[in-house]
Amino acid sequence: MSVAVRRPLRATAALLAMTLALIGLPSAAEGAVTRAIVGEVAGGDVDAGWAELYTWQGDYLATAPIEDGEYRFDGVPAGAYKVLIEGVPGRSRQWARYSESSILGLGEVAFPGRIAVTSSSPSTVRAWDVELDTSTPLMVPVKGKARWTSEVVCVAAYRYPFRDVDGDVVETRYPESEAWPDSVDCTRPGGLAVLDEVVAGKRYALRIVPRDLRTVAAWTGYEGDDYWYGNYDDALRNSAVAPPGTLVLGTFDIPPTLIRVAEAVGGDWYEAAHFTDVGGASKAFVEISWLSGQSIASGYADGTFRPRESVTRGNLAKLLYRYAGRPDVDLPAKSPFTDVKPSDGGYRAMVWLYRSGVASGFPDGSFRPDEEVSRRNLAKLLYRFAGRPDFAVPARSPYKDLTTRSGGYRAMAWMDVTGIASGFSDGTFRPEQDVIRRQLATFLYRFTFA
Repeated sequence: MSVAVRRPLRATAALLAMTLALIGLPSAAEGAVTRAIVGEVAGGDVDAGWAELYTWQGDYLATAPIEDGEYRFDGVPAGAYKVLIEGVPGRSRQWARYSESSILGLGEVAFPGRIAVTSSSPSTVRAWDVELDTSTPLMVPVKGKARWTSEVVCVAAYRYPFRDVDGDVVETRYPESEAWPDSVDCTRPGGLAVLDEVVAGKRYALRIVPRDLRTVAAWTGYEGDDYWYGNYDDALRNSAVAPPGTLVLGTFDIPPTLIRVAEAVGGDWYEAAHFTDVGGASKAFVEISWLSGQSIASGYADGTFRPRESVTRGNLAKLLYRYAGRPDVDLPAKSPFTDVKPSDGGYRAMVWLYRSGVASGFPDGSFRPDEEVSRRNLAKLLYRFAGRPDFAVPARSPYKDLTTRSGGYRAMAWMDVTGIASGFSDGTFRPEQDVIRRQLATFLYRFTFA
């Protein structure tokens, strides 16, 4: 996954005021109290890195460079904040976190340090010092369930097997009531949670809740709505029999999808999207979660993704438009298509697809937005979307139902050569078969990471 790197400029009061105004927080211009937040960083070439300031709820505010092992944010108004350190060569992203968590009643769990700015704060508020290491943080772009309306979503990583405060293995149908999380972070729905205190090579379960839970007691005592990575949900937890694919600890259920932390200083990424009809054991679970985590596909209002539903040309236009970053489009007052009105949903995306040369429409002037997309047509559209790249076209077809003279052969061969599509086990490509949403998620995921 490509990660946008923010340029480490000095965080000024004007910059902070503008950003805070955008997310609805008070600024210095409104007469609010302001202070400076400073902190120290050690471990590696820290002067090559930077610090990022976030609200406690996870809204990004500003970036400041690390100079002589110290960063500084000026003009910070009253509120609660946290600071993330990154960009240091050979070192991982890490929060400025509580140095003596046990004294604060947090146990041995890693929470970002809460930096409070109030009218009684000194002019310079010090954040907790950071000693960088080469651990692998878990990066989790996370969304909540369709019915959740909370402004904050929290993620906790539990090392498996689950253990309680005394280090004993938890053997209960409801492990969250006794198990202690190892690392916690909270963010806005759709934001990025950074779990920086996990161990490479170990396995973890991720629990997602729509509440601002910042202490161990809050996590072990929470009995509200939640779900686990892999969509182990309340319905499964209340089942008398472990559902297929569920891992079992003795005779007790545990979350079915565990994450093994990789050796990657830059971070190990896992999108955690919740759809009622896509579980951890489902085909394309990772790809569908990625598609949702990137805000390319949001699913339906009832919380489903409908992975086996056919993709239409209108659907595909919207997905590719979002994938491209929602580029600006000068919309014509009169539609270029006979069957699409400017007021129709997806009009902007269809015009963009047409003008970019990815889709040309039909000879009768129609776009046919409700027509299903075949595997052959998808190959041609993706090939054009990729810029018609040069490659060694196979002189012999890799599929027994295609010849080198088949319409769209170059595009379908490109899909095969790049690993975007592998065909079926019987050696066919099935060019006229409809593409379903699950397959499209897989194709776009491979298109991105192939």
